[in-house]
Parts: sequence; structure tokens; C-alpha cells
Amino acid sequence: MKLFVSKSRINNNMSLLSKKVLLEAVKGEELFTNLQLNKHFSFSMVTTDSRKVQSGCMFVPLIGEFQDGHTYVESACNSGSSVVLVCKSSLTEYSDLYKKLISAGVYIIGVDDTLHALQSAAAAYVRQFPNLIKIGITGSSGKTTTKELVSSVLSQQYSVIATEGNLNSETGLPLSVFNIKKQHEIGVFEMGMNRVGEISELADVLFPNAGIITNIGTSHIGILGTKDAIAQEKKKIFKNFSQDCAAFIPCNDSYANYLAKDVPGKIVFYGINSTQKISHITKQGLKGTSFCLDDIKVHFPLPGLYNFHDACAAISVGQYFGLTAQQIVRGLEQIKPLFGRSQIIDGYVTVIQDCYNANQESMLNSIELCDESSCTNKKIYILGDMLELGENSFQLHTQVCKRVLKSTANVVILVGKEMCKAYKTVSEKSDVPVYCIPDFSDNAIKNVKDYLSDILDENDFFLLKGSRGMRIERFTNIIASICQEQGGVLNV
Repeated sequence: MKLFVSKSRINNNMSLLSKKVLLEAVKGEELFTNLQLNKHFSFSMVTTDSRKVQSGCMFVPLIGEFQDGHTYVESACNSGSSVVLVCKSSLTEYSDLYKKLISAGVYIIGVDDTLHALQSAAAAYVRQFPNLIKIGITGSSGKTTTKELVSSVLSQQYSVIATEGNLNSETGLPLSVFNIKKQHEIGVFEMGMNRVGEISELADVLFPNAGIITNIGTSHIGILGTKDAIAQEKKKIFKNFSQDCAAFIPCNDSYANYLAKDVPGKIVFYGINSTQKISHITKQGLKGTSFCLDDIKVHFPLPGLYNFHDACAAISVGQYFGLTAQQIVRGLEQIKPLFGRSQIIDGYVTVIQDCYNANQESMLNSIELCDESSCTNKKIYILGDMLELGENSFQLHTQVCKRVLKSTANVVILVGKEMCKAYKTVSEKSDVPVYCIPDFSDNAIKNVKDYLSDILDENDFFLLKGSRGMRIERFTNIIASICQEQGGVLNV
């Protein structure tokens, strides 16, 4: 076994947490202290992925359904981990390894549960920044877009740290907060969930001063059972609120009153009908939305009123934290589409790649946007399964199928067992050609190329929409290849 111990760990002042604070936070204990070298305790980053370990890292092995992260402790230490949190239950199998690592200068700390220890360590780290304004964002959809918008707006006046990508889970948020530094004035963090109790745990990590709920939809309804249960879970973002906190709630959501009830602090309802000082709202199709803020003409570049709804949240947050209208406008106009989120790819044809995630609400929003968009040739809608809908899956897929058959699409391609199953039972058939692909394997997707080659023409318009697990973006490469064969270019 080759062990690597980095000299860069010697300075205790560089550590994200002191040994005392970490041990108290995670309720842990140093293992085999009689073997511990007389060295300074220090770690400068945290990860749960041994492949991302760098010198001076704290590695936290998690136990999942299919893998046990303790298998990778040795590899993590070979890559430079200076501190490792391990489950005490792992001692039975790995005690000899731990003794060797400790003798080589690695701190091994035993805890009851490494996931909870990671969350507790993250919470302790956040407490080191008492002046940081912490904004949490949750909701069934639109979290990442709202996070990007709020961050862009607030960055016009403040030093802002925000979630990278969509690291918003029970592990993602704790890892994200370790990026907070002294210079940051505001932190904007997503809080996602796929089980009961997860938002509560994340609220205990972040202790947000402000919380934004984007909407209450059907995402994860297969796990939580009902929209009522989803609303109840999302509302836990406010669980640690005091009177000096602020809750931002979508005014047009059917759960708005429930979400606001008995929440301490200031309640700010936002939306097209509630956000202050906005007027002259005009949909501009794929070009976004134009409106006025305090008599300033604004062009918001993301398409669809559902994206403008997220912009209203950012406007309300900016107003609450004292930004001028000019600063808010600059922040909104600087935003760029993210991968798979209302992403417009133009060229020989136009492709709306909106396939990062999908639930019934976002699916219907995308169809509506494309129906309203002008097109000089055919519209081809490619819709994939919406995942994690549980016993509600058939009903919700059926509603989407009924809607798309009434859309302005000239061709519909349905991908996945749920979509195809639902379509077969829809009685309201239409004259729109529907191509079903229940198998969404790579080979099945490639086999669609011949069909698309026969129907694709210049200036066609494509909608690609489905849950992330469906990987509907694979169609983009097929479309680009066909465009090239016809002498055109798709600007992927």
C-alpha cells in the first residue's frame, strides 16, 4: 500500500474546521489515538467521491444502496486525504487499514453515520459565518434557473456564493457550503429532495435567512404520494425562521396560502401579479419576455412565462435586499440559458432542448411555449417519460398525451414505456402522426434516425423534453447529423 501524506496539511490555520469543532459537530471520536502521529490537523476541502480527492482533503465515505464508500478509503488517502470520517460499524472489516493510515499521518474519525456527520460538519462550517445572508431555494421545478437569476441579480451589489450546478441534495448542499469564504456576503443555495425529511435536514445545515419556493408540482409525487405531502415537505425550508427572516412565495400557486401560514418573518408574494413595479409584460416567443421595471424597458432572454415567473422571484429578492431597478435589470439581462433548460439551438433547424428534467407542469409549459412560437415549417415534438411519478404516472402521462395531440405539432415522437402506454389509451386521437419508442436504449434511439431523415427539412422546429434519466438530448446529435447530411449546420 502506497500512502501519500501531503506537507501542505501542516498549517492548522488553513483547516476549514478545527479538530475540536469537527469532533463536537459530528459527535465523533479519533480512532486508535495511540498510533496518531504528533501532527497538525487540517483539511482544506471536502468530498464524498474518492476520484475528486486532492491533497489536504477530508473524505467522507457514504453507504449507498449498491456501494459502500469505505471501499475507497485507501484510494482516497493515496490521493492525499488528510482526514477521513468513517462509520464505526466499518471497524470490523477495515480496522487494520485504518491503523496503517493513522500511522501514516491520516486522521481517522469514527462516527455513527457518515451522511449525518457530513451534514453536521457542514452546519458547523456555516456557523463560522454569522454575518452571511443565506438564501435557500426549493420547489418542484425551476430551482436552478431561479438560483442563477437570484445570484446574477444580487451579484450586482454583493459578493455572492452560490450552488455550483444543481448540487442540492442531502450530500450536494453540505458539499456546496464548504465553498463559502470570508469575502462572501450572500449565499444562494438550492435545496432539493427525493424523500420525506430531506428539506428539514438541509434547513438544519443552512439555517437560511431567506427562503424561496418556486412552485408545488408533481415532481417526486411517486415518492411522497400527494401534492399536499410535497407542499408540506417544501415548506420545511422555513422551519428555522425567526422574525427577521423573509419567505418568498409564488402568489399564483394553489398552495400559496398554505405555504405562508404561520411562517415567522416577512412574507413576500411574488409573480406576474404580485412582484412590485413590473408592467407591460409581453411574450416574445423564443426570444424571451419584454417588460418594464420601474419604467425601465427590460428584455429578459429566457423563453416562456414559466421562466419569467422565476425572474419575478429574482426581482422581488433584489428589491428586498435593496438593489436599484438598474442593478436588477443588469442582473436579469446577463443571464444565459443552462444546459437542457429552455436551451435554444439554432441553425438549419431550431431545437428547444429542455430535457434536464420533467414533470407534468413543466411538460405542459414547454408544449405551450412551442405552440406559441412561430415556425415556417414543421413542428416536431419529442417527449420522453416523466420519472418518479409512482402510482400517478399513468394519469399524468395520459394528460400530457392528450395535450400534445391538441398542440400545433405536425409530428409527435413519444419515448419511453410510460408515454407509449398512455398514448395507446387516449381516445381523443388526432390526425397528427405519432411515433412511439417504448425502448429508449441507445440502439433504439439510433434506429429513429431513418424516420427523422425522411421527414426533417430546413427550418423545422423541434421540442426535446423529458426527465433527465431519459437522456432525450441524444436526439440533438441525431438531428445535427441529419442536418449535416442535408448540407446544413446545427449550432450545437
